Amino acid sequence: MSTNISVPIHLIRLSGVISLDQIDSWTPSAEGSLAFVVHRDARFSMCCEAIAIAKVRLLKDLCRSISVAISYTFPKTDSTGFVDPARFELLGGLFGLALLMYSTSVVDSTGAELRESLVRALWASVLKRGGQFGDGKKQQVLFRDPDYTIPSCLRDTARNKFPYSGAFVTLLRNIGRSLFGQRNPGIGNSPDASPSNFGSSTRETEALIFLYEASLNAHEHARGDTAHSPAEGIRGIIVEKYLFDSHASLNSRDGIPEPLRQFMYRSFRRSAPPLMAISLTVCDLGPGIHNTVNSAELEDEWDRLKRAVPPGTSRKAESDLERGQGFAKMFRSAQQLGAFVFIKSADVLAYSDFSYGCEMESESPLCRWPETSNVSLGSSLTLVWPLTKTSIEQYDLFPSSDRGDG
Repeated sequence: MSTNISVPIHLIRLSGVISLDQIDSWTPSAEGSLAFVVHRDARFSMCCEAIAIAKVRLLKDLCRSISVAISYTFPKTDSTGFVDPARFELLGGLFGLALLMYSTSVVDSTGAELRESLVRALWASVLKRGGQFGDGKKQQVLFRDPDYTIPSCLRDTARNKFPYSGAFVTLLRNIGRSLFGQRNPGIGNSPDASPSNFGSSTRETEALIFLYEASLNAHEHARGDTAHSPAEGIRGIIVEKYLFDSHASLNSRDGIPEPLRQFMYRSFRRSAPPLMAISLTVCDLGPGIHNTVNSAELEDEWDRLKRAVPPGTSRKAESDLERGQGFAKMFRSAQQLGAFVFIKSADVLAYSDFSYGCEMESESPLCRWPETSNVSLGSSLTLVWPLTKTSIEQYDLFPSSDRGDG
């Protein structure tokens, strides 16, 4: 397969589970060229897609050229010129769209150049869907700075003004409809099934608080400040549904980082299969959470990130009543859900495991992530929430055949 590049390149094959170590290894050749060969089976390890989105944005500025070669037969546009991003596998997600837009060349398995037509068709399809797209396993919401700062699926006021929380209620219900389909009002296979109202129960409201506060934080990072200019590019929201048919499959499934795997063991130890978890990620291209707060004397990056989480630490004016409350709200919600939180703040990685019942009153709920990262741009916040059939509020999110009421 020809990549149509005549200068020496650094070749990156995206195949199987893409880990943090692999993302760190993405570097251009000495001549500044980088070529990605994308295989159909490529997918990211949990919590890694947001890091990859930031990495490819960094590469855009570092590389003289980025090319993409697709190793499989690619879907064609329909008669109207639109395409379904979900059919494009890895390239149909936020990372893939960013990679295609930042590239200088995209060829298919025959060597035909299709970057311009492909990017145009994908972008038109995203706009047609209001910025929300995906399938029954993964839903995504795309933000692009500076021209699509608030996707139309979230706009309730001006084009670039951050929406009120009600817009996120609607978004979460739409995501729930895509991930869970029809939802029954009450336990049992009720004949009057209604569209999903995921986001309306008490526990789902906690996930909504996390989503709203994390998205607000990303919006503020995207705008930049006097010290940091906003980064142009793609960011967004990624919601994934994970199903496991047994406890043993938790151990055999590739792409689950060890701290997260141990969290799932504890969370599901009293649950009967199938086991289900929701992963909710909000990512941006800002300077990193810890880089938006003033540094104290003799304080390193890790200490600054830990200080950014408790209530009261913020770059906002002291007169702002909500100053420094965003992260406190997010972590309280995670605690209520018994969830797992992964944080990327530029090249500093951390997590909080609330299956232990960690209290916000402790000095800091953050633990160091066992791996390091060289991606010095962007922040991401990921909430992993284990769902159980024993919860009345989430019981009907499971297929009726798995609930035993079909």
